[in-house]
Amino acid sequence: MGAATGVVTVTARITARPGRQEALRAVMAPLVRATRAEPGCLRYDLLVAGDDPCAFLMFEEWVSAQALATHQQSAHIAAFRAAAEPLLEGSVVRTFADVDVAGRRE
Repeated sequence: MGAATGVVTVTARITARPGRQEALRAVMAPLVRATRAEPGCLRYDLLVAGDDPCAFLMFEEWVSAQALATHQQSAHIAAFRAAAEPLLEGSVVRTFADVDVAGRRE
């Protein structure tokens, strides 16, 4: 099995309360813009399911666990959490380490 590299990937499945999806989207937009400007952020994408406007996915890539930890302590994450809490039905966040499989990376 290959060794884990420094890149950290995060997926966050976020579900808006019915009828609150546009309000949640409005709260997420400034978070995405601010996060993309952070040092160590390789990718920070907000997606919405084609069959459910309440189902969102954040897909994140960070250069390291430290960069992710710094992000999690940022003012814009704190503001997002406070503003989003009443709009959320639920969320599931998973963190993954990249596995370097022989032949995949040069």
